[in-house]
Amino acid sequence: FKLNAEYDLAGSWTGYSYFARQDSKATTDQNVISSSRLQLAMSGMGGPNGNEWFNPFGSSSPKSPNYIEGVTSNSQQLVDWLMLSNPNGLNSREELDVFETVITGELYDLPSGAMAMAIGYQWRDLSTFDFEDPFDRLGEDYANSQILGARQDDAVYVSETRSVFAELEVPILEGLAAQLAVRHEEFKDFGLKATTPKVSLRWEALPSLAVRASWGESFLAPSPYQARPFVADDTCADMFSGIDEFTNTPLIGGIWCSSGNPNLQPETSTIQNIGFTWEPSGALDGLHVSMDYQEIEAQQEVVTTQLPGRLPEPEPMPG
Repeated sequence: FKLNAEYDLAGSWTGYSYFARQDSKATTDQNVISSSRLQLAMSGMGGPNGNEWFNPFGSSSPKSPNYIEGVTSNSQQLVDWLMLSNPNGLNSREELDVFETVITGELYDLPSGAMAMAIGYQWRDLSTFDFEDPFDRLGEDYANSQILGARQDDAVYVSETRSVFAELEVPILEGLAAQLAVRHEEFKDFGLKATTPKVSLRWEALPSLAVRASWGESFLAPSPYQARPFVADDTCADMFSGIDEFTNTPLIGGIWCSSGNPNLQPETSTIQNIGFTWEPSGALDGLHVSMDYQEIEAQQEVVTTQLPGRLPEPEPMPG
């Protein structure tokens, strides 16, 4: 939801303020193989009546030459009994609060027009809730249970950001104007500060043609979840199949882990843009053509990777 107010100050000066709250949830229909029920079924105590065997081998498939219906097959009742369901299971939740206030107006007149200015202030509070997997907590998710390290608990990660910004619009010549903008942000939870500028030009070359170009810098701090405390072997699970992203070879029975990194540095980038808008008259009246080319060069990009975890050390052979 959003609450917004607009108001007149004095002369050409006006302002607006708003408060917005956004709440997003990530849910999944979970269907997992029960570890405890699978153990019972492997011992002949599976199924609704507790008297069925589960066949894990290829002979359970009708495509196998060794398949015998009713002997090597697994009944549908047994397969259904092995599964546990959690419809609309809540995985994560984010709450974002934003307050912003801006005032704009004309400073003074230049030969080619009035110089205008906008100044503003913004604060953002982001809370990320990461919920434990209920089946993983019970050790019931046979395919994806936490197999290394401590099991995940419910966790909350918070980020607070405060910003001030200003923008000037300067008419240089008739039909040519420049915009100068700067933004200063403080990321309180990370102890980070950033000041990013932007410069843009707009030239009305013809009554029907406008050309624009801009250059600016951008700054992106890691999210609270990405910068969470590092825990060795965090969020590890079996990876029964897939491709190793480094060697491009198949993986069978591998382990992947995803840990936080509190030492993450912010991502920065430079952005360049050039474009035009053409609105001809006469026979082509009503036609609108607009095109932009933009180039973004990012440094220290923040990404998430999945790397192999540590396997337990093998026990020595007897003797």
